[in-house]
Amino acid sequence: IYFHMDMNGGPFSYKWLNSNPLPKIQEQMNLAYEYGATRIWIANVGDLKPLEIPLEFFIRMAWNPAAMTKDDVANYQLRWAEREFGKEHAAEIAGIVAQFAKYNGWRKPELLKPDTFSLINYREAERVSEAWNDIAAKARKLNEALPPEQKDAYYELVLHPTLACGNLVDLYIAAGRNALFAKQGRASANAEAARVRELFKKDQDFSDYYNKELAGGKWNHMMDQTHIGYTGWQSPKTNIMPALIDLPLPDSSDFGVAVEGSDAAWPGTAEKPTLPPFDSLNPQRSYIEVFARGSMPVQFKAVADHDWIVLTEDKAPGAGDERRIWVDIDWAKAPTGRAGGAVAISGGSEPVLVNLTAIKATAEQAREAQGCFGGLTGPISIPAADATANIPSGHVRWEKLPDYGRGQAAMEIFPVTADTIQPPNPAPRLEYPVYFARPGKFEIDLITSPTLDTIRGRGLGVGVSIDGRSPQVVNVFTPETMKDETPYFSRNYHKSVSDNARVMRFTQAVEKPGKHTLKITMVDPTVVVMKIVLHDAPLPPSYFGPPEGLRK
Repeated sequence: IYFHMDMNGGPFSYKWLNSNPLPKIQEQMNLAYEYGATRIWIANVGDLKPLEIPLEFFIRMAWNPAAMTKDDVANYQLRWAEREFGKEHAAEIAGIVAQFAKYNGWRKPELLKPDTFSLINYREAERVSEAWNDIAAKARKLNEALPPEQKDAYYELVLHPTLACGNLVDLYIAAGRNALFAKQGRASANAEAARVRELFKKDQDFSDYYNKELAGGKWNHMMDQTHIGYTGWQSPKTNIMPALIDLPLPDSSDFGVAVEGSDAAWPGTAEKPTLPPFDSLNPQRSYIEVFARGSMPVQFKAVADHDWIVLTEDKAPGAGDERRIWVDIDWAKAPTGRAGGAVAISGGSEPVLVNLTAIKATAEQAREAQGCFGGLTGPISIPAADATANIPSGHVRWEKLPDYGRGQAAMEIFPVTADTIQPPNPAPRLEYPVYFARPGKFEIDLITSPTLDTIRGRGLGVGVSIDGRSPQVVNVFTPETMKDETPYFSRNYHKSVSDNARVMRFTQAVEKPGKHTLKITMVDPTVVVMKIVLHDAPLPPSYFGPPEGLRK
């Protein structure tokens, strides 16, 4: 087995900092071991220093693969932290190290772009930035509590990769905001451009400290690896800052309005501004942003036309001084069924009326949806590990992979060497109670881990069904799909390994609204399922898709 913890070649390179989550290494090397690769394991690590943690894990697992189970990875990380830094802060350090590798595993730093994470849908870019900034704050706080003799090791293993990678994510998000805000005519596009320049310099400062000051310059040149501005698989000769736009600003106090789910701005767009629909079974809030279009401060007033529409003003995220108006629904006051409303933004040269729809469940709908995933509108997103029934078949069963991939856990078949089971033969299945507010054809997307055709002659299939129907089987590898799935530079292969996720698509008919049972049935082993998304309309563009919901 030749395992790339570092890659210099197609379809893309990653050579900077650790982007190898230990649960992923364990899952992949367990497959290798169980399928007979028991003689030689080779790890490509490039620079040893940034990959100390995954390399040691790999070697220890190679020494005794059967002892390093999926359920022992977290304990291993804790034991490692205790060995390096003592027991007092070991749990916190282990958590930070696991999280920064996990977040880098979502999308490798070298593959980040200004538009990787959506700025307008699901608060995606904000949530990613918040996740990184949360562990960065924890890492800084812990650094203050450690004794001087541990500071250098802590910086190398924990603090530097956490701060540097979080900084890079924020740099690309700021670059994305600069492009979006320039399109919308926001004065704050310039503040975002300045923020990118600041973070670009900060990135270099991190590298300079590592090279020249850390441990008295012992590790000079260790952080020379370029990592910003990839245009192909080859690393750029120098870090390249994303392209930026600086807007000339008129001397005016006029303002514009933007809404969640749209990259347009008002006044100036023919289509009416409309918020994503509100749903009493999935209470959530949405937002309107008010921004300056000139160099002068703005004054505005936001008023809702119904007392069940609740407005709260806050600072908008980003480098500029913009205002975000959170829109919530007071469901106790809202009428049952579908109701329309609006928020008027006035004070500028032209008032803007933002429309919204609130859908409140009837008492019968609320009772029927109890204990189910789903709602009255929009897509249904389910963590694969949240099945309410896990039904084995003989000794073959679905099991959780803790802290794997995009969520808290994923699901995989064990033993991983199980035989293929084609319908209608009994097979292990996962069941999820789902409430559908309306009948129709639903697309069901399984977000799975990417995989190669490791078992020749098998399609790596999964079955999906609703209620008592026979499973619809979709295979990753068929004679028709092989050309797009296996070669290094093929379309699907490149996308799935870049995203560290593959989407397997199914279609199921729902004949009547109400509670139904979604079933995920094993066909082949080695398929890892992370998330399930059901929708009867195209999904808004985003990297992760709709955030996972909770059962009612």
